[in-house]
Amino acid sequence: MSSQSTESRGAWLWHKQAAIFGARFLDMWADIDAQDVQAEWTHALQGLSREALLHGVAACYHMRHVPTLPEFLDACRIEPMYRPFTGLTDQRQATPEVVEPQLANMRAVLAGAGLPKRGVSGAQTGIEWAVRIEQQADSDTQVPLLKLALAREAIDLWCASQHCTREDLDEHGGWRGGSRAAAARERVGVGVMALPPRVPSPHIVGDDAPVREPGCDDEEVSQ
Repeated sequence: MSSQSTESRGAWLWHKQAAIFGARFLDMWADIDAQDVQAEWTHALQGLSREALLHGVAACYHMRHVPTLPEFLDACRIEPMYRPFTGLTDQRQATPEVVEPQLANMRAVLAGAGLPKRGVSGAQTGIEWAVRIEQQADSDTQVPLLKLALAREAIDLWCASQHCTREDLDEHGGWRGGSRAAAARERVGVGVMALPPRVPSPHIVGDDAPVREPGCDDEEVSQ
């Protein structure tokens, strides 16, 4: 629809629909004065933007019948891409007075469940396997490059998730005693959080199955 066109909106839409639907459109209005129809259409389309009109015309390409005026107006509605989420009705921010009693209650429940404890200083972190692979590579042991890359990436991601650095880990991959990260975890109770029961797995050291570390079944390093 040209912005310089002097053609009325009704006449423009008439010609558009005639081009899209052909004889079916002309047969629909055969017994009605075209000027009266175009005048009524022009009046009804006055409040629509140019984008809305083009949106309605584009919808006509997918219609199997000639739309009436109300149907075309419905097709001109442009649905917003994003709708405001109204699911949350209570958006009050929690205060320490509300949070702390709830956390204390959770810790009490976990403490009474008799679950195994995770220590802080010198305790296992779960990343020891990756540190061992790095140590093997540093000691001139033949380590596949992919296996070493996976170990180093695992250590970096683990440190990022724990908000610590490599200096907070000892030579075996456990928490270094006196490190700032370990002390911070102990203050907030993260380091002594009770864990759920461990499920036996061939990938965990100590279970009655061969130990397998990530990358151990990679190809041997070329000699």
